[in-house]
Amino acid sequence: KVEKRANAAMRGAADPMPSACKLGTGRFSPGVLDAIDRCLKLNEKERVRDCGELLGVLRGVGAAKPAKQEHGPERREASVAAASTAAAQARSGKRQRVLLTAAGVALVSVLAWFAFASWDGASRASLEDAALAQAEAAWNEVREGREIEELRAYIEEYRGVEEAGEWVGQAESLLEELDRGEQERAVAEEARTAWERLKGTQNESVLTAYIEQWERKAEAAEFVKQARSRLDDLTRESKEREKTARAEVQWSAVRDSRDIEAARAYIEEYGGVEGANVWVKLAESLLEELAREEHAKADLEKGEGTGSELDAAGTDSAGGVFRISDGVSSPRLLHKVEPEYSEEALKAEYQGKVMLSVEVWEDGMAHNIRVLRSPGLGLDEKAVEAVRQWRFAPGTKDGKPVRIAAQIQISFALPRGVSLWE
Repeated sequence: KVEKRANAAMRGAADPMPSACKLGTGRFSPGVLDAIDRCLKLNEKERVRDCGELLGVLRGVGAAKPAKQEHGPERREASVAAASTAAAQARSGKRQRVLLTAAGVALVSVLAWFAFASWDGASRASLEDAALAQAEAAWNEVREGREIEELRAYIEEYRGVEEAGEWVGQAESLLEELDRGEQERAVAEEARTAWERLKGTQNESVLTAYIEQWERKAEAAEFVKQARSRLDDLTRESKEREKTARAEVQWSAVRDSRDIEAARAYIEEYGGVEGANVWVKLAESLLEELAREEHAKADLEKGEGTGSELDAAGTDSAGGVFRISDGVSSPRLLHKVEPEYSEEALKAEYQGKVMLSVEVWEDGMAHNIRVLRSPGLGLDEKAVEAVRQWRFAPGTKDGKPVRIAAQIQISFALPRGVSLWE
């Protein structure tokens, strides 16, 4: 009966109780068999808890394999004593096995931990070396390329990799440098574009606004410099135009006044003004003319006299030059060459008259030509050049050719419609 139950429990039980029962059931008294039977009726946990000693007895009995004996009180008592002894031995052996098992498990755990730690350290070092090499190779490639987007991607990828911290820092510095360079180029291009649009302007306020906008940008320094230069030119030109306009107005007043001191003051004030060159030359010519008039006036006061064109007083002079009077005939013009306009007077669109003092000698030519009055701008030179080519029938006295003093007036006038701007 007990063996059947033990066999049935062996098929589904994980504890050693059924197996030990099968080994020892044929060697115990009825009392021990009853105890075994009660244990077999319990579940596994209850057997482990309540039948541990009996399990040790069964194992001990099974190992001893005693000879078969008759049932009786002596056998039962011997069996119980043997069971008790076996149980005590089992308890002692169990404790030893538990301790040995625990020590073995601890030793195995320690060895396993050390083995895992060594493997993990080696694996981690290997992975770190590989990551470091990959990060360095990627950095070298990105550094050579100097592309902003590639640098940003590199920083994003390796920012959390501790071993790549050095190259990530260098990449961030290079990115800042490239970003700064890109911004500087953008500012310079914007400044250049703005300058190209207005560099031909004549508006000083527009140039001033451009300078104020870009003068604090180092990238636009070149274009700001050009703008300042252009503004200075316009300012200078504006001042020169103002001076030129003022010079023209004042020249009209000086010309009308025909005052020597006013002419001298005008020349001194506007002699360095480029736009007033024309009127300064006119003032110089006027000054020379006024000086000649003063000289002529002094001559008149001495009694030398003057006349109109080819006119003069008819008294003898120390040099044998006569003036037209009774008994002295006037020279007669045979050939006349018209004077040319000087380039300066033509550009200034200036018109005027030149008064010359000449002596017509017996050869019919003009000698000792002097300019008495001239508007300047080269017209007096042109007048003298033309009169030198004139030919006269000489004046006579008592039927003989003589030298006659006279004055010749040359008028310069632009043809109708002629203009400097045409």
